Amino acid sequence: MMKTSKGFTLAEMMVVIGIVGILGALSFSSYYTVRKVRDVQVAAQKTSDTILRARSYAISPKNMGVSSVWVNVITSPTKKLTVTENSALGARIFESTLPSSITISGGPISFNASGQTAKKSLVLTGPTGESYKVNVFQNGSVDVKKN
Repeated sequence: MMKTSKGFTLAEMMVVIGIVGILGALSFSSYYTVRKVRDVQVAAQKTSDTILRARSYAISPKNMGVSSVWVNVITSPTKKLTVTENSALGARIFESTLPSSITISGGPISFNASGQTAKKSLVLTGPTGESYKVNVFQNGSVDVKKN
């Protein structure tokens, strides 16, 4: 009677480990790309939220002495949006920091006490070339679209 062996040979184990390694490398690569695309999408939404918050501040009854609220794009040394009173160089109200891998162009945006502004756009571009456009309309509404 012949004994049958149970288990895997070393060659079979090496093949399985190789396949798992290749699949892991491929999934990590695509995860990294998706994460970079997601970063610019999240940054565009954060920009939209910051603009809407600035508009809310401009129309708030508590801020009767403020004639305008500005959203300024700062690109150095960090990427951020600063919100200031009465001018681009006025007192800082708040700021929002964006990921350093994002390129942002456009601005500044100013809201008057009734929440209106001139039509403006900000374009955010990620390291993969993916870009989003944040449109601000005269009535103060904000729209985010993939470019």
